[in-house]
Amino acid sequence: MQSTKNHAQNKAREFVTNGIRNNHFSPGNKLPTVKALSKLAGVSTDTMRKALTQLKLDGVLESVRGHYLFVKSDLPAFGSNITFSQPAVSSSCGSLWLRTKNHLLRDIVNGMYLPGRPLPGISEFMHTYRVSFRTMKKALCALEQEDVIRSYKRGYELPSLPFNTSPARIVLIGHRHAKDKINLGMHDEAFLRHLEMACARANVQVDICTVDDNFDGINGTDFTSGKTTPLLQGDQVFGYLYLANMDTPVHARVLKMLPLTRKPVAVLDETGNAIDDASLLKSRRLKIFRMTVSQAPARQIAHYLLSLGHKHIAFISPFHDAVWSQQRLKGLREVYAMAGSGVAVSAYISHKPFKESALEHSGIQVLQRAFHAWRRTAQVEFIKEVEPLFATIEEKGIRWGELRRQLKEHFSKALSDRSITAWVFPTDFLGDVAMDFLADRGIKIPEAISLIGFDDSFRSLRCGLASYNFNIEAVANAMLQYVIHGKVPGVPNDRKCIEIKGAIVNRRSIARAHYRRGNG
Repeated sequence: MQSTKNHAQNKAREFVTNGIRNNHFSPGNKLPTVKALSKLAGVSTDTMRKALTQLKLDGVLESVRGHYLFVKSDLPAFGSNITFSQPAVSSSCGSLWLRTKNHLLRDIVNGMYLPGRPLPGISEFMHTYRVSFRTMKKALCALEQEDVIRSYKRGYELPSLPFNTSPARIVLIGHRHAKDKINLGMHDEAFLRHLEMACARANVQVDICTVDDNFDGINGTDFTSGKTTPLLQGDQVFGYLYLANMDTPVHARVLKMLPLTRKPVAVLDETGNAIDDASLLKSRRLKIFRMTVSQAPARQIAHYLLSLGHKHIAFISPFHDAVWSQQRLKGLREVYAMAGSGVAVSAYISHKPFKESALEHSGIQVLQRAFHAWRRTAQVEFIKEVEPLFATIEEKGIRWGELRRQLKEHFSKALSDRSITAWVFPTDFLGDVAMDFLADRGIKIPEAISLIGFDDSFRSLRCGLASYNFNIEAVANAMLQYVIHGKVPGVPNDRKCIEIKGAIVNRRSIARAHYRRGNG
Protein backbone atom coordinates (compact mmCIF):
# COMPACT_ATOMS: atom_id res chain seq x y z
CA MET A 1 0.00 0.00 0.00
CA GLN A 2 2.83 2.40 0.83
CA SER A 3 4.40 1.90 -2.60
CA THR A 4 1.05 2.71 -4.24
CA LYS A 5 0.79 5.96 -2.27
CA ASN A 6 4.36 6.87 -3.16
CA HIS A 7 3.64 6.17 -6.83
CA ALA A 8 0.59 8.47 -6.78
CA GLN A 9 2.52 11.22 -5.01
CA ASN A 10 5.41 10.90 -7.47
CA LYS A 11 2.92 11.10 -10.30
CA ALA A 12 1.46 14.31 -8.88
CA ARG A 13 4.90 15.78 -8.28
CA GLU A 14 6.02 14.86 -11.81
CA PHE A 15 2.88 16.45 -13.29
CA VAL A 16 3.69 19.80 -11.65
CA THR A 17 7.41 19.72 -12.51
CA ASN A 18 6.61 18.76 -16.10
CA GLY A 19 4.24 21.71 -16.21
CA ILE A 20 7.08 23.98 -15.11
CA ARG A 21 9.50 22.33 -17.51
CA ASN A 22 7.09 22.84 -20.45
CA ASN A 23 6.27 26.44 -19.46
CA HIS A 24 2.65 25.79 -18.51
CA PHE A 25 3.44 27.09 -15.01
CA SER A 26 5.90 29.97 -15.44
CA PRO A 27 8.20 31.41 -12.73
CA GLY A 28 6.39 34.07 -10.71
CA ASN A 29 2.94 32.82 -11.80
CA LYS A 30 0.20 31.51 -9.52
CA LEU A 31 -0.62 27.81 -9.80
CA PRO A 32 -4.17 26.54 -10.35
CA THR A 33 -6.08 25.34 -7.29
CA VAL A 34 -5.24 22.01 -5.67
CA LYS A 35 -8.59 20.66 -6.86
CA ALA A 36 -7.89 21.66 -10.47
CA LEU A 37 -4.35 20.25 -10.38
CA SER A 38 -5.50 16.95 -8.89
CA LYS A 39 -8.16 16.56 -11.60
CA LEU A 40 -5.62 17.27 -14.37
CA ALA A 41 -3.06 14.89 -12.86
CA GLY A 42 -5.59 12.13 -12.15
CA VAL A 43 -4.82 11.89 -8.40
CA SER A 44 -6.70 12.69 -5.22
CA THR A 45 -6.62 16.20 -3.75
CA ASP A 46 -4.86 14.86 -0.65
CA THR A 47 -2.10 13.31 -2.78
CA MET A 48 -1.68 16.51 -4.78
CA ARG A 49 -1.54 18.60 -1.59
CA LYS A 50 1.27 16.40 -0.23
CA ALA A 51 3.19 16.67 -3.52
CA LEU A 52 2.87 20.48 -3.47
CA THR A 53 4.06 20.59 0.13
CA GLN A 54 7.15 18.60 -0.86
CA LEU A 55 7.84 20.95 -3.76
CA LYS A 56 7.62 23.87 -1.34
CA LEU A 57 10.21 22.19 0.89
CA ASP A 58 12.40 21.66 -2.19
CA GLY A 59 12.25 25.38 -2.91
CA VAL A 60 10.40 25.05 -6.23
CA LEU A 61 7.14 26.63 -5.01
CA GLU A 62 6.34 29.31 -2.48
CA SER A 63 3.10 30.37 -0.80
CA VAL A 64 1.76 33.86 -0.21
CA ARG A 65 -0.10 34.34 3.07
CA GLY A 66 -0.43 30.58 3.25
CA HIS A 67 -3.11 30.49 0.53
CA TYR A 68 -1.80 30.95 -3.02
CA LEU A 69 1.04 28.90 -4.48
CA PHE A 70 3.49 30.42 -6.95
CA VAL A 71 6.39 29.02 -8.94
CA LYS A 72 9.47 30.69 -7.48
CA SER A 73 11.11 33.32 -9.67
CA ASP A 74 14.63 32.20 -8.68
CA LEU A 75 14.76 28.43 -8.47
CA PRO A 76 17.50 26.63 -6.50
CA ALA A 77 19.51 23.62 -7.65
CA PHE A 78 16.39 21.44 -7.97
CA GLY A 79 15.36 23.34 -11.09
CA SER A 80 18.82 23.59 -12.62
CA ASN A 81 18.04 20.91 -15.17
CA ILE A 82 14.76 22.53 -16.21
CA THR A 83 14.50 25.09 -18.99
CA PHE A 84 12.34 28.00 -17.85
CA SER A 85 10.83 30.85 -19.81
CA GLN A 86 11.54 34.24 -18.28
CA PRO A 87 8.68 36.24 -16.79
CA ALA A 88 7.64 39.39 -18.56
CA VAL A 89 9.99 41.45 -16.35
CA SER A 90 12.73 39.33 -14.85
CA SER A 91 13.88 39.90 -11.30
CA SER A 92 15.37 37.90 -8.48
CA CYS A 93 12.84 39.47 -6.15
CA GLY A 94 9.82 37.33 -5.44
CA SER A 95 7.73 40.03 -3.74
CA LEU A 96 3.97 40.09 -4.27
CA TRP A 97 3.85 43.59 -5.77
CA LEU A 98 6.41 42.61 -8.41
CA ARG A 99 4.46 39.49 -9.34
CA THR A 100 1.31 41.60 -9.55
CA LYS A 101 3.11 44.09 -11.77
CA ASN A 102 4.36 41.30 -14.04
CA HIS A 103 0.89 39.76 -14.20
CA LEU A 104 -0.68 43.10 -15.16
CA LEU A 105 2.07 43.69 -17.70
CA ARG A 106 1.40 40.34 -19.37
CA ASP A 107 -2.31 41.17 -19.48
CA ILE A 108 -1.49 44.48 -21.17
CA VAL A 109 0.68 42.74 -23.78
CA ASN A 110 -2.08 40.18 -24.37
CA GLY A 111 -4.59 42.93 -25.14
CA MET A 112 -6.78 42.65 -22.04
CA TYR A 113 -6.57 46.43 -21.74
CA LEU A 114 -6.75 48.56 -24.90
CA PRO A 115 -4.46 51.52 -25.71
CA GLY A 116 -5.97 54.98 -25.39
CA ARG A 117 -8.61 53.91 -22.87
CA PRO A 118 -8.83 54.34 -19.08
CA LEU A 119 -7.75 51.37 -17.00
CA PRO A 120 -10.06 49.92 -14.33
CA GLY A 121 -9.98 51.51 -10.90
CA ILE A 122 -7.69 50.24 -8.15
CA SER A 123 -10.60 48.51 -6.38
CA GLU A 124 -11.38 46.48 -9.51
CA PHE A 125 -7.68 45.69 -9.97
CA MET A 126 -7.50 44.52 -6.34
CA HIS A 127 -10.38 42.12 -6.99
CA THR A 128 -8.90 40.89 -10.29
CA TYR A 129 -5.40 40.19 -8.93
CA ARG A 130 -6.49 39.42 -5.35
CA VAL A 131 -4.06 41.75 -3.62
CA SER A 132 -4.26 44.59 -1.13
CA PHE A 133 -4.56 48.29 -1.97
CA ARG A 134 -0.95 48.90 -1.03
CA THR A 135 0.36 46.04 -3.23
CA MET A 136 -1.74 47.10 -6.23
CA LYS A 137 -0.79 50.75 -5.87
CA LYS A 138 2.91 49.88 -5.73
CA ALA A 139 2.63 47.76 -8.90
CA LEU A 140 0.77 50.55 -10.74
CA CYS A 141 3.30 53.19 -9.65
CA ALA A 142 6.15 51.01 -10.92
CA LEU A 143 4.47 50.65 -14.33
CA GLU A 144 3.90 54.40 -14.43
CA GLN A 145 7.59 55.04 -13.75
CA GLU A 146 8.46 52.71 -16.65
CA ASP A 147 6.09 54.70 -18.96
CA VAL A 148 3.90 51.65 -19.56
CA ILE A 149 0.83 53.43 -18.12
CA ARG A 150 0.17 57.06 -17.22
CA SER A 151 -2.03 59.02 -14.84
CA TYR A 152 -5.51 59.84 -16.12
CA LYS A 153 -7.92 61.89 -14.02
CA ARG A 154 -8.11 59.93 -10.74
CA GLY A 155 -6.75 56.70 -12.18
CA TYR A 156 -4.57 55.44 -15.01
CA GLU A 157 -4.77 54.82 -18.74
CA LEU A 158 -2.84 52.80 -21.26
CA PRO A 159 -1.29 55.31 -23.68
CA SER A 160 -2.11 55.06 -27.36
CA LEU A 161 0.50 55.63 -30.04
CA PRO A 162 1.55 59.31 -30.06
CA PHE A 163 0.00 61.48 -32.74
CA ASN A 164 2.57 62.43 -35.38
CA THR A 165 2.49 66.02 -36.61
CA SER A 166 5.12 65.38 -39.30
CA PRO A 167 4.74 62.87 -42.18
CA ALA A 168 5.49 59.32 -41.04
CA ARG A 169 5.01 55.93 -42.68
CA ILE A 170 5.35 52.23 -42.15
CA VAL A 171 5.60 49.72 -44.99
CA LEU A 172 3.60 46.49 -44.97
CA ILE A 173 4.82 43.79 -47.37
CA GLY A 174 2.75 40.81 -48.47
CA HIS A 175 2.94 38.06 -51.05
CA ARG A 176 1.27 38.54 -54.45
CA HIS A 177 -0.32 35.74 -56.45
CA ALA A 178 -0.70 35.47 -60.21
CA LYS A 179 -3.69 37.82 -60.41
CA ASP A 180 -1.69 40.75 -59.00
CA LYS A 181 -3.60 40.69 -55.75
CA ILE A 182 -2.13 40.37 -52.29
CA ASN A 183 -2.64 37.00 -50.61
CA LEU A 184 -4.82 37.65 -47.56
CA GLY A 185 -6.23 34.99 -45.30
CA MET A 186 -9.09 35.47 -42.86
CA HIS A 187 -6.74 36.56 -40.06
CA ASP A 188 -4.79 38.92 -42.32
CA GLU A 189 -7.91 40.89 -43.27
CA ALA A 190 -8.79 41.43 -39.60
CA PHE A 191 -5.15 42.26 -38.87
CA LEU A 192 -5.09 44.93 -41.58
CA ARG A 193 -8.31 46.52 -40.35
CA HIS A 194 -6.95 46.88 -36.80
CA LEU A 195 -3.59 48.08 -38.09
CA GLU A 196 -5.06 50.76 -40.33
CA MET A 197 -7.32 52.07 -37.56
CA ALA A 198 -4.43 52.32 -35.07
CA CYS A 199 -2.27 54.08 -37.68
CA ALA A 200 -5.08 56.50 -38.53
CA ARG A 201 -5.32 57.54 -34.87
CA ALA A 202 -1.54 58.07 -34.75
CA ASN A 203 -1.39 59.89 -38.13
CA VAL A 204 0.88 57.20 -39.57
CA GLN A 205 0.48 56.22 -43.22
CA VAL A 206 0.54 52.52 -44.16
CA ASP A 207 2.11 51.78 -47.55
CA ILE A 208 1.27 48.29 -48.79
CA CYS A 209 3.72 46.64 -51.17
CA THR A 210 3.68 43.14 -52.62
CA VAL A 211 6.35 40.72 -53.81
CA ASP A 212 6.10 37.50 -55.78
CA ASP A 213 8.37 34.50 -56.18
CA ASN A 214 10.39 36.43 -58.81
CA PHE A 215 11.41 39.10 -56.27
CA ASP A 216 14.68 40.71 -57.40
CA GLY A 217 15.88 41.65 -53.93
CA ILE A 218 15.08 45.37 -54.35
CA ASN A 219 11.67 46.19 -55.83
CA GLY A 220 8.10 45.33 -54.98
CA THR A 221 4.74 46.40 -56.39
CA ASP A 222 2.68 49.23 -54.93
CA PHE A 223 -0.68 47.77 -53.87
CA THR A 224 -2.81 50.75 -54.95
CA SER A 225 -1.10 51.88 -58.16
CA GLY A 226 0.35 48.56 -59.35
CA LYS A 227 3.62 50.30 -60.17
CA THR A 228 7.08 48.94 -59.37
CA THR A 229 8.47 50.58 -56.23
CA PRO A 230 11.64 50.09 -54.13
CA LEU A 231 10.90 48.46 -50.78
CA LEU A 232 13.51 50.53 -48.93
CA GLN A 233 11.82 53.89 -48.83
CA GLY A 234 13.92 56.46 -46.94
CA ASP A 235 14.12 58.16 -43.57
CA GLN A 236 10.40 58.83 -43.13
CA VAL A 237 9.70 55.11 -42.75
CA PHE A 238 9.47 53.96 -39.11
CA GLY A 239 9.85 50.29 -39.95
CA TYR A 240 8.47 47.28 -41.82
CA LEU A 241 5.74 44.70 -41.31
CA TYR A 242 5.93 41.44 -43.25
CA LEU A 243 3.03 39.01 -43.71
CA ALA A 244 4.32 35.43 -43.96
CA ASN A 245 1.03 33.65 -44.56
CA MET A 246 2.08 30.97 -47.05
CA ASP A 247 5.07 28.73 -47.74
CA THR A 248 7.31 30.35 -50.35
CA PRO A 249 11.09 30.75 -50.74
CA VAL A 250 10.67 34.51 -51.18
CA HIS A 251 10.42 34.94 -47.37
CA ALA A 252 14.13 34.36 -46.87
CA ARG A 253 15.12 36.84 -49.59
CA VAL A 254 12.90 39.61 -48.24
CA LEU A 255 13.86 39.05 -44.61
CA LYS A 256 17.58 39.11 -45.40
CA MET A 257 17.17 42.50 -47.06
CA LEU A 258 14.89 44.34 -44.60
CA PRO A 259 17.23 44.35 -41.55
CA LEU A 260 19.82 46.14 -43.69
CA THR A 261 17.67 49.26 -43.31
CA ARG A 262 18.62 49.32 -39.59
CA LYS A 263 14.93 49.79 -38.80
CA PRO A 264 12.55 47.52 -36.87
CA VAL A 265 11.09 44.60 -38.82
CA ALA A 266 8.04 42.72 -37.45
CA VAL A 267 7.07 39.42 -39.09
CA LEU A 268 3.59 37.94 -38.75
CA ASP A 269 4.38 34.23 -39.11
CA GLU A 270 1.31 32.15 -39.97
CA THR A 271 3.13 29.20 -41.53
CA GLY A 272 5.74 28.21 -38.93
CA ASN A 273 8.33 28.13 -41.73
CA ALA A 274 8.89 31.85 -42.34
CA ILE A 275 12.27 31.78 -40.64
CA ASP A 276 14.17 28.65 -41.65
CA ASP A 277 17.55 30.43 -41.76
CA ALA A 278 19.09 30.64 -38.28
CA SER A 279 21.23 33.61 -39.30
CA LEU A 280 18.10 35.77 -39.65
CA LEU A 281 17.33 35.37 -35.96
CA LYS A 282 20.63 37.05 -35.11
CA SER A 283 19.36 40.40 -36.36
CA ARG A 284 18.63 42.71 -33.43
CA ARG A 285 15.92 44.52 -35.37
CA LEU A 286 13.80 41.54 -36.43
CA LYS A 287 11.07 39.96 -34.31
CA ILE A 288 8.72 37.11 -35.14
CA PHE A 289 5.09 37.36 -34.00
CA ARG A 290 3.56 33.88 -34.03
CA MET A 291 -0.20 33.72 -34.00
CA THR A 292 -1.72 30.61 -35.57
CA VAL A 293 1.27 28.22 -35.58
CA SER A 294 1.92 27.99 -31.85
CA GLN A 295 1.04 24.99 -29.68
CA ALA A 296 -0.12 27.32 -26.87
CA PRO A 297 -3.74 27.74 -28.14
CA ALA A 298 -4.16 23.96 -28.39
CA ARG A 299 -2.79 23.55 -24.87
CA GLN A 300 -5.37 26.06 -23.61
CA ILE A 301 -8.15 24.09 -25.27
CA ALA A 302 -6.81 20.81 -23.87
CA HIS A 303 -6.76 22.16 -20.30
CA TYR A 304 -10.28 23.51 -20.81
CA LEU A 305 -11.62 20.18 -22.08
CA LEU A 306 -9.97 18.29 -19.23
CA SER A 307 -11.55 20.66 -16.72
CA LEU A 308 -14.94 19.72 -18.21
CA GLY A 309 -14.19 16.01 -17.81
CA HIS A 310 -13.50 15.16 -21.47
CA LYS A 311 -11.03 12.32 -21.05
CA HIS A 312 -11.11 11.05 -24.63
CA ILE A 313 -11.28 13.58 -27.48
CA ALA A 314 -10.93 13.43 -31.26
CA PHE A 315 -8.84 15.79 -33.39
CA ILE A 316 -10.23 15.89 -36.92
CA SER A 317 -8.25 17.57 -39.70
CA PRO A 318 -8.04 17.09 -43.48
CA PHE A 319 -5.35 19.82 -43.58
CA HIS A 320 -2.62 17.95 -41.73
CA ASP A 321 0.08 18.77 -44.26
CA ALA A 322 -0.04 22.31 -42.77
CA VAL A 323 2.24 23.17 -39.85
CA TRP A 324 -0.56 24.87 -37.91
CA SER A 325 -2.65 21.67 -37.96
CA GLN A 326 0.33 19.60 -36.79
CA GLN A 327 1.09 22.08 -33.99
CA ARG A 328 -2.48 21.99 -32.73
CA LEU A 329 -2.46 18.21 -32.50
CA LYS A 330 0.91 18.28 -30.70
CA GLY A 331 -0.40 20.81 -28.19
CA LEU A 332 -3.47 18.71 -27.42
CA ARG A 333 -1.46 15.52 -27.04
CA GLU A 334 1.17 17.17 -24.86
CA VAL A 335 -1.36 18.27 -22.24
CA TYR A 336 -3.28 14.99 -22.34
CA ALA A 337 -0.03 13.05 -21.95
CA MET A 338 0.78 15.11 -18.86
CA ALA A 339 -2.66 14.42 -17.42
CA GLY A 340 -1.71 10.76 -16.93
CA SER A 341 -3.41 7.47 -17.75
CA GLY A 342 -7.07 7.19 -18.65
CA VAL A 343 -7.10 10.13 -21.10
CA ALA A 344 -6.40 10.15 -24.82
CA VAL A 345 -6.44 12.15 -28.06
CA SER A 346 -7.45 10.19 -31.17
CA ALA A 347 -6.42 11.75 -34.49
CA TYR A 348 -8.48 11.48 -37.67
CA ILE A 349 -6.28 13.26 -40.17
CA SER A 350 -5.57 13.47 -43.89
CA HIS A 351 -4.09 15.93 -46.36
CA LYS A 352 -5.90 18.49 -48.49
CA PRO A 353 -8.19 16.93 -51.13
CA PHE A 354 -6.60 16.66 -54.57
CA LYS A 355 -8.21 18.36 -57.52
CA GLU A 356 -8.23 15.09 -59.48
CA SER A 357 -10.25 13.40 -56.77
CA ALA A 358 -12.69 16.32 -56.66
CA LEU A 359 -13.16 16.22 -60.44
CA GLU A 360 -13.84 12.50 -60.28
CA HIS A 361 -16.64 12.79 -57.71
CA SER A 362 -18.21 16.18 -58.50
CA GLY A 363 -19.60 15.73 -62.00
CA ILE A 364 -18.38 19.27 -62.79
CA GLN A 365 -18.14 18.41 -66.50
CA VAL A 366 -21.94 18.50 -66.75
CA LEU A 367 -22.00 22.03 -65.32
CA GLN A 368 -19.17 23.14 -67.62
CA ARG A 369 -21.03 21.98 -70.75
CA ALA A 370 -24.21 23.72 -69.60
CA PHE A 371 -22.34 26.94 -68.84
CA HIS A 372 -20.61 27.05 -72.23
CA ALA A 373 -23.93 26.43 -73.98
CA TRP A 374 -25.51 29.31 -72.00
CA ARG A 375 -22.53 31.57 -72.72
CA ARG A 376 -23.05 31.29 -76.50
CA THR A 377 -26.55 32.79 -76.24
CA ALA A 378 -26.25 35.19 -73.27
CA GLN A 379 -25.72 38.95 -73.50
CA VAL A 380 -22.30 40.40 -72.67
CA GLU A 381 -23.45 42.17 -69.50
CA PHE A 382 -24.69 38.91 -67.99
CA ILE A 383 -21.58 36.99 -69.04
CA LYS A 384 -19.33 39.50 -67.24
CA GLU A 385 -21.28 39.03 -64.02
CA VAL A 386 -21.63 35.25 -64.14
CA GLU A 387 -18.14 34.27 -65.36
CA PRO A 388 -16.39 35.11 -62.05
CA LEU A 389 -19.06 33.16 -60.15
CA PHE A 390 -18.60 30.08 -62.30
CA ALA A 391 -14.81 30.35 -61.97
CA THR A 392 -15.29 30.28 -58.20
CA ILE A 393 -17.41 27.15 -58.53
CA GLU A 394 -14.70 25.49 -60.60
CA GLU A 395 -11.84 26.54 -58.34
CA LYS A 396 -13.35 26.35 -54.85
CA GLY A 397 -16.76 24.74 -55.01
CA ILE A 398 -15.63 21.29 -56.09
CA ARG A 399 -12.63 21.42 -53.74
CA TRP A 400 -14.78 22.15 -50.70
CA GLY A 401 -17.34 19.64 -51.86
CA GLU A 402 -14.64 16.97 -51.98
CA LEU A 403 -13.53 18.11 -48.54
CA ARG A 404 -17.02 17.56 -47.14
CA ARG A 405 -17.12 14.11 -48.74
CA GLN A 406 -13.83 13.11 -47.12
CA LEU A 407 -14.86 14.57 -43.75
CA LYS A 408 -17.85 12.23 -43.57
CA GLU A 409 -15.43 9.31 -43.34
CA HIS A 410 -13.56 10.93 -40.43
CA PHE A 411 -16.80 11.85 -38.65
CA SER A 412 -18.20 8.33 -38.98
CA LYS A 413 -15.04 6.78 -37.54
CA ALA A 414 -14.93 9.23 -34.62
CA LEU A 415 -18.62 8.69 -33.92
CA SER A 416 -18.19 4.93 -33.77
CA ASP A 417 -15.92 5.28 -30.70
CA ARG A 418 -18.40 5.88 -27.88
CA SER A 419 -15.68 6.85 -25.40
CA ILE A 420 -15.01 10.06 -27.36
CA THR A 421 -17.00 12.95 -25.89
CA ALA A 422 -15.53 15.97 -27.73
CA TRP A 423 -14.32 16.77 -31.24
CA VAL A 424 -11.64 19.42 -31.87
CA PHE A 425 -11.21 21.00 -35.32
CA PRO A 426 -8.28 23.09 -36.58
CA THR A 427 -10.71 25.52 -38.29
CA ASP A 428 -14.27 26.69 -37.66
CA PHE A 429 -15.40 25.60 -41.13
CA LEU A 430 -14.89 21.95 -40.16
CA GLY A 431 -16.93 22.44 -36.99
CA ASP A 432 -19.78 23.90 -39.03
CA VAL A 433 -19.70 20.88 -41.37
CA ALA A 434 -19.68 18.55 -38.35
CA MET A 435 -22.78 20.25 -36.94
CA ASP A 436 -24.66 19.53 -40.18
CA PHE A 437 -23.42 15.93 -40.15
CA LEU A 438 -24.56 15.31 -36.55
CA ALA A 439 -27.89 17.11 -37.03
CA ASP A 440 -28.72 14.86 -40.01
CA ARG A 441 -28.27 11.87 -37.69
CA GLY A 442 -30.29 13.31 -34.82
CA ILE A 443 -27.26 13.54 -32.54
CA LYS A 444 -27.53 16.34 -30.00
CA ILE A 445 -24.81 18.95 -29.45
CA PRO A 446 -23.38 19.22 -26.82
CA GLU A 447 -25.33 16.53 -24.94
CA ALA A 448 -23.82 13.69 -26.99
CA ILE A 449 -20.76 15.36 -28.53
CA SER A 450 -19.07 18.66 -27.67
CA LEU A 451 -17.45 20.61 -30.52
CA ILE A 452 -14.73 23.26 -30.47
CA GLY A 453 -12.60 24.86 -33.19
CA PHE A 454 -10.00 27.54 -33.83
CA ASP A 455 -10.20 31.04 -35.42
CA ASP A 456 -13.42 32.41 -33.82
CA SER A 457 -14.64 33.49 -37.24
CA PHE A 458 -18.07 34.90 -38.13
CA ARG A 459 -18.97 31.35 -39.14
CA SER A 460 -18.47 30.10 -35.58
CA LEU A 461 -20.56 33.00 -34.26
CA ARG A 462 -23.42 32.20 -36.63
CA CYS A 463 -23.53 28.49 -35.89
CA GLY A 464 -22.80 28.75 -32.14
CA LEU A 465 -19.48 26.90 -32.25
CA ALA A 466 -17.08 27.32 -29.31
CA SER A 467 -13.77 28.52 -30.70
CA TYR A 468 -10.33 29.91 -29.90
CA ASN A 469 -9.89 33.63 -30.59
CA PHE A 470 -6.30 34.51 -31.56
CA ASN A 471 -6.61 38.10 -30.23
CA ILE A 472 -5.63 39.68 -33.54
CA GLU A 473 -6.13 43.26 -32.32
CA ALA A 474 -3.52 42.73 -29.58
CA VAL A 475 -1.14 41.19 -32.14
CA ALA A 476 -1.55 44.22 -34.43
CA ASN A 477 -0.98 46.63 -31.53
CA ALA A 478 2.13 44.78 -30.36
CA MET A 479 3.65 44.69 -33.85
CA LEU A 480 2.90 48.38 -34.36
CA GLN A 481 4.47 49.24 -31.00
CA TYR A 482 7.61 47.40 -32.05
CA VAL A 483 7.84 48.99 -35.51
CA ILE A 484 7.31 52.54 -34.19
CA HIS A 485 9.12 52.37 -30.84
CA GLY A 486 11.54 49.49 -31.39
CA LYS A 487 10.16 47.52 -28.44
CA VAL A 488 7.03 45.85 -27.08
CA PRO A 489 6.25 47.00 -23.51
CA GLY A 490 6.69 44.14 -21.09
CA VAL A 491 8.64 41.91 -23.48
CA PRO A 492 12.44 41.53 -23.08
CA ASN A 493 14.33 43.00 -26.03
CA ASP A 494 16.31 39.79 -26.52
CA ARG A 495 13.18 37.69 -27.11
CA LYS A 496 12.98 36.90 -30.83
CA CYS A 497 9.59 35.19 -30.99
CA ILE A 498 6.56 36.78 -29.37
CA GLU A 499 3.21 35.07 -28.85
CA ILE A 500 0.12 36.98 -27.80
CA LYS A 501 -2.28 34.97 -25.69
CA GLY A 502 -5.81 34.50 -27.03
CA ALA A 503 -8.96 33.20 -25.36
CA ILE A 504 -11.55 30.46 -25.71
CA VAL A 505 -14.97 31.84 -26.65
CA ASN A 506 -17.49 29.50 -25.08
CA ARG A 507 -20.69 28.91 -27.02
CA ARG A 508 -23.51 26.39 -26.98
CA SER A 509 -21.51 23.62 -28.71
CA ILE A 510 -19.57 22.60 -25.62
CA ALA A 511 -20.50 21.35 -22.15
CA ARG A 512 -19.34 18.97 -19.45
CA ALA A 513 -18.66 15.44 -20.66
CA HIS A 514 -21.58 13.00 -20.63
CA TYR A 515 -21.55 9.29 -21.30
CA ARG A 516 -23.01 8.74 -24.77
CA ARG A 517 -26.10 6.59 -24.99
CA GLY A 518 -28.34 5.64 -27.85
CA ASN A 519 -26.56 7.66 -30.56
CA GLY A 520 -24.54 6.27 -33.39
